Amino acid sequence: MTLASNHLVEVSYVPGDYEYQELLKLSSTQISDDKFLCEGFDEKTVGAVLGTIYKANSNSYLNRINESCSNKECQITYSTCKPWQNDSCGSTSLIFIVSGGSKIDEQSFRCLQVP
Repeated sequence: MTLASNHLVEVSYVPGDYEYQELLKLSSTQISDDKFLCEGFDEKTVGAVLGTIYKANSNSYLNRINESCSNKECQITYSTCKPWQNDSCGSTSLIFIVSGGSKIDEQSFRCLQVP
């Protein structure tokens, strides 16, 4: 948190090691149907989404993964955009809430694809 104009403001940050350790421990966690807005997956788990994101990224010489947190919501996103593209590309995101003490809310996982 940062003090800006006498108000506390949540600053965006990249998930830390602890959050990644927690995330990997939760890889077998099922994502409910109403929060799974992604296509082409055999399993609706945190691990399946992470695996797809990192596998797609490994097939590219560019790092197309964006990892960020803001206001306790974190997302790990793989974008099909090339650096020179502004449109006509898609993304796959794993989104989750980090509560106090960097604990991930297991019920908050969402998968979102934008064509």
